[in-house]
Amino acid sequence: MSESLLLNLPEILLFQVISFAAGPSYRASLVCHKLALLSSVSRSIFLNETSCLWDGILTHDYGATLHDSNTTRKKRSSKRLRQTHLQRVRDAHRMVRDNTEIAYYYLSEMCMMGTAKNGLTRAKLCQLLEEYGPYLRINHLTSTGGTFLVECCRARNVRESVVLRCVQELIENRGAQINLATSETHNSSLTVLCVASARAMS
Repeated sequence: MSESLLLNLPEILLFQVISFAAGPSYRASLVCHKLALLSSVSRSIFLNETSCLWDGILTHDYGATLHDSNTTRKKRSSKRLRQTHLQRVRDAHRMVRDNTEIAYYYLSEMCMMGTAKNGLTRAKLCQLLEEYGPYLRINHLTSTGGTFLVECCRARNVRESVVLRCVQELIENRGAQINLATSETHNSSLTVLCVASARAMS
C-alpha cells in the first residue's frame, strides 16, 4: 500500500490497517515511531492529537475511552488542564507498562518461593493478572529481559502439572506467544520451549 493511499484512508479504516500490522500495545509505537516518520505529511496526520485514531487505540489497547472521561471532567477542568487524545494514550501506555513490571516482579517472587503456601499456582497467577490487568504487556520483554511464560516454566519446587496449567492459562486465555525469547543477558536467549525441554517437561 502506497503512502498516499494510506494517508487518504478514513480514520476507521486506517485503524484496521494498523491493527493488521501490529497487535495490542504495539499499535501506538508503530504509529509514533514508524508511520509518523514517513514524511512531514504523515507526521501531521498520525500525530494529530485530536485524531479519532487515538480513540480506537486507547479503547482496544488500554481499555479506556476518551468520551466518558472528557464528559465527566468537562465542567471541572479548564482547557489548559484537559488532555488531548494522544496525551491520554501516552498516560495509559505508561500505566500498562508499569503494571506489567509490577505483575512480573510478583510473579518472579512466587516462582522463586517454591513453597506450598507462597509458591506458584494457576489461581494465584490469575489473581495477579487480574489485579494488575487485564491489559498487560504479556508479549513484551520486561525491563530485566524476562517473559511471563519463561518465568512460569522456571518456577522452583512446583509440580510439573501446576507449571503446565499456568503456561496453558497464559497461552490460551492471555494470548502469550511461545516464540518470544528472553534477553536477560547478552549471551542468553531462551524461549518457553527451551526451558521446558531443559526441565524435561512433557
